[in-house]
Amino acid sequence: MQPYTVLAYIRSEEQIDRAARRTSLPFAKNPPGAAWHDMALEIYKQFKPLGPVRLHFIGINKVEPDKGHGMALLVGCPNQEPDQLPPLLLEWGVRVFGSPPRRVTRAGKKGCIWTSPSEDGKGSDEIIMVRGDPVATNWYKSDVREEK
Repeated sequence: MQPYTVLAYIRSEEQIDRAARRTSLPFAKNPPGAAWHDMALEIYKQFKPLGPVRLHFIGINKVEPDKGHGMALLVGCPNQEPDQLPPLLLEWGVRVFGSPPRRVTRAGKKGCIWTSPSEDGKGSDEIIMVRGDPVATNWYKSDVREEK
């Protein structure tokens, strides 16, 4: 049985906050902590019509107060290859995030710890899906075939 994997765009709180500040959206001038959260929700809203997506707030590697937080925008369905994604979803993702999605693999059969090759290609990042349930999703129950 293959490991449970998803494709995701992973960004740190700092990366999302910088992106939010460069927009003219109403929350661009919100205090740190609020702007990145609102920007993550806006990104989800923009991607939702393009195909199956889920938004998770995550921890990246060592999580400390006010450090190591971010978002994972899961695209496609579990165990799907990038070439199986809806073309517009993949194209829009590359345009917005500047790269294809990263493969994220669950460490074990259940739980909140996932791993992903690091962006620089040297090692891997530990991704902690803080909550089992996503913050927002347009996946149908039939799209999710988690291991029991």
